[in-house]
This record gives sequence, structure tokens and C-alpha cells, in this order.
Amino acid sequence: MLQLFPLFSVLGISSSFWYSILPTAINFSTHNSQLIYLPAIYSLGIGIGEVFMALLIAQLSRRIKGFSLQPTMTIGAIFSVLALVLVQLSTPWDAPMRPTREEPIGFYHSYVIRIRVCRVLLNINCYSRYPFIFTLALLIGIGDCCLNSCRSVICALAMPDRRAQAFSISKLYQVGLTFLP
Repeated sequence: MLQLFPLFSVLGISSSFWYSILPTAINFSTHNSQLIYLPAIYSLGIGIGEVFMALLIAQLSRRIKGFSLQPTMTIGAIFSVLALVLVQLSTPWDAPMRPTREEPIGFYHSYVIRIRVCRVLLNINCYSRYPFIFTLALLIGIGDCCLNSCRSVICALAMPDRRAQAFSISKLYQVGLTFLP
């Protein structure tokens, strides 16, 4: 189980970042002060990403042998790194610490993506001010679901006779490391 400590620590630290530090940074940016539904959209996006990926992993694991291990971990790593890059580009450097008016490196969390489908089909300009944060939350949810699914599979493979104990130990490490940052 000690060999799996790096995986458990990554899950613990990333969970604390995704669920506490990033939402605080989003709320501390004064550019987002007009976006009153931002926490709800962020939470909804993470939830939809988690559920969507869980259903996809379940279906693909039935069809492809071993899908829930290495392919799922690869997908989780790609989506998590992509989400981290987008967070880095869209969050002012001091936003996690205090309210700020600083500019982000790339673009704001309230980046507006015009939806062309509405304009073509309905002949109206419909756009939302939340698509970037929703897309970011979807990426976070997908990556988190993949990595947590891999943890469950790895624990079952590492200790096949004691699956419940292995999973409990992994959660203990994850929770313990959640409080570090």
C-alpha cells in the first residue's frame, strides 16, 4: 500500500484544490462579482462530469477488458492537466489569498462563448456568461472521476483478499492529505 501513496496523495491534494481553493479563487476575483450563479454552475459542471464519466467507464469496462485501469488513468491525467492549465490561464495569481482586481494571464472565468447553433436555428443571439466555468468544471469532474475509479481498481488488484481495507486505507490517505494545503 505504501507504493500507492503517491496516487493517494495526488487525489487528496487535487480534491482539496478543486473543491475549496479554486472556488474561493473564483469568488475572490472581482471580475466575477456580477456572476451570482458561478458557484452553482461550477458545482453542477463537476457533478455532470463525474456522472457522465462514471457511466462511460461502466459501459466501456464491460466491452473493453482492462479499460478501467490504464486507459482510464490516462484519460483522467489528460483531463486533469488540461483543467490545471486552464485554471492557470484564467485565475489571477493572488485570487486564492484575497479579493483581487488583478488580471489573469490569459482570459477571465466569465469568458463568453457565443453559441452559433442558437443564432442559426432560432435566429437570436443567445449566449451565456458561464460556459467557460461550466466547461472547466466538466473537465475537472471527468478527470476526478477517472482518477478515483482507478484508485478503486488499483486497491482491488493490490489486495484482492482485503478490498474493503485497501479502499479504506486509500481514503484515509486521501482525507489526511486533503487538509495539508
